[in-house]
Amino acid sequence: GRFSQKRKKFFSLFISSPADAGASAKKQRLLQKSLKGPAFLPRNLQESLYFLHTSHRIEGKKKGAVLAARQTAAGGGESPGTAHRHAFSQKRRRAQFGDLGGHPEKCRQDKAGGKYKTAVKCILDSLETAGGMARLEEIVRGGQMPCSLLRVAPGARTHLFYALTRMGQTVFVVSATDYDAKQQFDRCYYGNKVYLPSAHVELRLVEAKSGEAAAERVAALAQLREKGRLVFLSMDALLYKMRAPEPFYEKFLTLRPEMVIPPQKLMETLIGLGYERTALVETPGFCSGRGEILEVYPPDAPHPYRITFFDDEIETIRFFDEDSQRSFGDSLSDITIPPAGEICLSEEEKQELCGYLKRTSGEKREEAGARMAYDLRENGSFPNIEAYTGVFQKTWNILDYAGESLVVFQEYHRLAADQEKREEARASRFSEVMEQEDAFGCEIACRLSPEEFLDAFAERALDVPGLSEEK
Repeated sequence: GRFSQKRKKFFSLFISSPADAGASAKKQRLLQKSLKGPAFLPRNLQESLYFLHTSHRIEGKKKGAVLAARQTAAGGGESPGTAHRHAFSQKRRRAQFGDLGGHPEKCRQDKAGGKYKTAVKCILDSLETAGGMARLEEIVRGGQMPCSLLRVAPGARTHLFYALTRMGQTVFVVSATDYDAKQQFDRCYYGNKVYLPSAHVELRLVEAKSGEAAAERVAALAQLREKGRLVFLSMDALLYKMRAPEPFYEKFLTLRPEMVIPPQKLMETLIGLGYERTALVETPGFCSGRGEILEVYPPDAPHPYRITFFDDEIETIRFFDEDSQRSFGDSLSDITIPPAGEICLSEEEKQELCGYLKRTSGEKREEAGARMAYDLRENGSFPNIEAYTGVFQKTWNILDYAGESLVVFQEYHRLAADQEKREEARASRFSEVMEQEDAFGCEIACRLSPEEFLDAFAERALDVPGLSEEK
């Protein structure tokens, strides 16, 4: 019942008076003194889904919890550490969850056979009838944000996040690092999931850089054109300062058979979108042309496309294998090609960035600035351009790319503290780089702080504290 100064600050950001009928009057009075805004304590959600996840392990691979559930159902004992997970009696489980809730072995067989429908329907039905879901939907649709969701078991979170997307919202689920976000993405089996890696930002001058991370980000941004996506990302990806979404999406190129466009003009268009011309297309971001055949590998495509022409008319569009270089499959009815990179600058923005690169001192920086400014004017980009978005006075965020959206922090206070430590480590390394005149100075300013993000997007923020955080 006692809160430290740190906890008071955290609660004042995300929770207010608790609306849960199960909370004691003393606890309500205590929280009301230090909290403001709407509150949400989905106790029924935690109780109903915690058993499903820990007993049946629908989205996990370990079998220990299944075995424990089977022993419990057969009357066997269980360790004190797991006793709280099986609070319901077997009769109550069957009444609430049907046959699936009473028979862990059936759920295990369904999973082994790849039949998730029964289990998923059971989970989602439980979500719809959970005590806090109606209140949560009212808060989201009424714009009564930010707020916090207490006592949501870890096993129930992914299903809760998916339920939020069914309201027509794109939901951004924030983890500490790219690794954590990718792990959660891999464990999620809902079809609307998207993984957004953080921008690969070098803190020093570079002449070349791999485009793998940039290609992954473009592929993810291309999927955000559809509503109701479940996006997993890190704090670095959330706080990254981006450019406006409109120029990026306006450059998407749609091609279809019987479309009239000269091959040379199409090649020039692809180069203008940031694709690099090469003799052999093997990786995303490259294109090639020879005679009446043009090949391009968009970042969001499973394989590169081979486009054949009859004079100036597109005849066929087929996939081809990047290893054997052989075409396969039928001709596609249409394709959409995104830009090769996410940074799409207007002429005014190019001039602004070029001006910044020229206003530098030091022989090494002057030489690098002249080279980068030339590449920017000729090609519209240069290696490590992602590190220079902090130059511009007005910036955008990943939430601006998704329209109606929510951002869900998994223990915001912990995420913010970890992010602060990472930024301190970067600042320490960057000071050494600046002493060597190996950077311009703006590379460290390409991300917002967590506080700056909340100031701008507090009305879209939810927090899901861990069970240990609530003690």
